[in-house]
Amino acid sequence: MDVKEAVLKAKESVTGVFQEESIGGVRLEEVVFASRGKWKITISFTRPEQVTGLAALAAPNAVEYKRSAKVVEIDDYSGLIVSITNRP
Repeated sequence: MDVKEAVLKAKESVTGVFQEESIGGVRLEEVVFASRGKWKITISFTRPEQVTGLAALAAPNAVEYKRSAKVVEIDDYSGLIVSITNRP
């Protein structure tokens, strides 16, 4: 698989896995072709989180969007997703 295919597969897997969390702003951050035929692709996205603390007193139903990043590991030969982990 080439880099474009790997990135597309990584984005599709992240949007599918986190679909119920209403994520948005999905973007590519980093691509590494690692040893043993594995792609390691970092994808970031925003997801809504309930506002807490003093800000919640002023707007109890307020939501803020925070960016998260995940590293998707894909086997180059089979195209299977090996893992989705938090970016260190």
